[in-house]
Amino acid sequence: IWFNMQEYDSPVRINFDISKPKLWKPFFSRSLPYPGLCSIQVSGFPIHMPFSEVRPLIEAVHSTGVHTIDVSNVEFALAVYIHAYPQNVLSVWIYVASLVRNR
Repeated sequence: IWFNMQEYDSPVRINFDISKPKLWKPFFSRSLPYPGLCSIQVSGFPIHMPFSEVRPLIEAVHSTGVHTIDVSNVEFALAVYIHAYPQNVLSVWIYVASLVRNR
């Protein structure tokens, strides 16, 4: 885990070189050692499409195959955001993921 120490938080303006201490600070250190936290591995997809009817959205989510993971301790996440534009145009963002706790 790293803290962004840069002036900007917009991804296009961030320098992602974590070897530069003026830009990034590690969360764990000698004074706060890593406690061996368990890891959750996130596998998923963002889907962005115009909205006209529900069926194409369901088909798009199904086509990701996220639901086909064959692990006993899997959990699933789904988030939907709809942005309205003039003239009854709707933009739909769907985020679907499978989460597996490792340890």
